[in-house]
Amino acid sequence: MKVRIMDETIESITEQLLTEIRIVTGGRITPDPARSLADNGINSMGFMELLVFIEQKWGVSLVDQGMSARDVADIRALAARILEGIRRA
Repeated sequence: MKVRIMDETIESITEQLLTEIRIVTGGRITPDPARSLADNGINSMGFMELLVFIEQKWGVSLVDQGMSARDVADIRALAARILEGIRRA
């Protein structure tokens, strides 16, 4: 289910990403929003799962929007990039 743009903030997106990272990693870690995806246990397959989650949840295709390494430097940066993508839609 997609959420309304006015309901989303970087903080709410970050929390949803943290929950999804816990699922993707099988609950092996407690994700830290200030750390990189790799430092949070996300490998290449996990990253693909996150991209699918993001597209299904918010309708944002980061790959199509020209995602950069800076956009995934940490979970908060990823949340900011998602919010930017939501606002573009």
